[in-house]
This record gives sequence, structure tokens and C-alpha cells, in this order.
Amino acid sequence: DAVRAASDVYTGTGFDACSAPSSNAMSAWSSAYQAIGVYIGGVNSACAQPNLTPDWVASEIAAGWHLVPTYVGLQAPSNGCGCAGISSSQAASEGAAAANDAAADMQALGMPAGNPIYFDMESYSRTSANTSAVLTFLGAWTTQLHNDGYASGVYSNDDSGISDLAAQVGTGYPEPDDVWFADWNGQQTTSSAYIPSSDWSNHQRLHQYQGAHDETHGGVTINVDSDYLDGATATTVSSPAPIPPPT
Repeated sequence: DAVRAASDVYTGTGFDACSAPSSNAMSAWSSAYQAIGVYIGGVNSACAQPNLTPDWVASEIAAGWHLVPTYVGLQAPSNGCGCAGISSSQAASEGAAAANDAAADMQALGMPAGNPIYFDMESYSRTSANTSAVLTFLGAWTTQLHNDGYASGVYSNDDSGISDLAAQVGTGYPEPDDVWFADWNGQQTTSSAYIPSSDWSNHQRLHQYQGAHDETHGGVTINVDSDYLDGATATTVSSPAPIPPPT
């Protein structure tokens, strides 16, 4: 599993927020959490990121935070978010391009090869057209990320993207290294009725168990989703081996 060499498995609670909080806010929240999802880019990324800089990444990792880099690229061809969608005839090339762009975003932020990048595939109807395009896109995403030296993750609802990925296990399909499933059942576990227990069983799962809500820690209030992690996070800025920049 060399591609995950620089990544670190973290087990425990975390949160994701639309915009990366300030360093002061991160410090205020550090008594409650040690893991955070951060949106690094993507054509459908909707969050301003004034705080997300290489210095922020380095200082927060040094402070003990485990980052979950998240990339919001093209969505299912027919989606409910009004997002730019995958072109079914170009799904493979679009998936590879997304991986290269995400790898470039990671390098610009100081998170080099070996770290995971999670693709955010929002919920979609599992029509044959959607499923085919999404699987082709995500297979190319994973393959190209591995070529670029990064570990592949996918975030999606357990009854859409995660179910489609799980259905391909054992077929030779290029599965992501880690999955991050949304199921707002309030359970701080990584078990899911939609994922067989033998799949992604080696500390390869994250669970978003609660949707958007306000929390206050250290006098600082942030609107967050809640997560329980037992999977790869980005915690190092040292690369196991240099990789060429994405073409």
C-alpha cells in the first residue's frame, strides 16, 4: 500500500466546514476535535477559502490536526444540486483531469505524494446512465491519483455513490483506497448496511453521521457536519518519494 505511505490513519471524531476556520478558531476547537475536512478545490467547490494556505496547512498539522482533503469536481450527469455534471462520453478523461487538478492543489498547499484526496460525489439517482458515468469517472480518478502518487478517497451518500462502488468490489474495478459515506444516523461508527463488512475493512472508512448544524467550542461557533473517522488523513508534509508535477 505504498501510495498511502505518507498518509496517517486517524480513528476518532471530526468535522467538516464549508470554509477552513481561522487558526484562532482551530485552536479554540482543538479540545473537542482533532480531525477536519477541508475543501481544496474543484469546479463545483462553493466555499471561499481565505484561510486555506500552505502556512495554515503546515501549522495546523503541526498542532496535531488530521486533515481530510476534499475535492468537489464534476457531479453525476443528472444531479439535484444544479452542479456541473460529468459528460458521459468523456467521463474517463474528466476523471483523470480531476485527479491531476486535485494533485496540483495538494502540492500547492504543501501536502505531497502519499496523502489521500477525497472526491465529493454528492447524492444522485442510481439510473443506469448516472451509475455508468460516475463509476467510469471515479475509476479514472483513482487510477490517475495513484499515477500521481496520491491515495484515492471518495465521499458520497451510502445509498448512491458508495452503493455503486460497493457493487463493483471483486470485479477488477479500480476501487478507491478509502470511502467516506454520508448517513446521518447519529452513529459514531464506520459500519454501514450498504457496505459489506469485508469491504474497506482495514481502517479505510469515514462516516459523516450528522448534517449541517452549529457547534460552539472555546467560544467559537461554526456550522459543521460531524464525522467519525477510521481511515486515511493527511498529517505529514514529508513525501515518501518525489513525483513529477501533474501534466
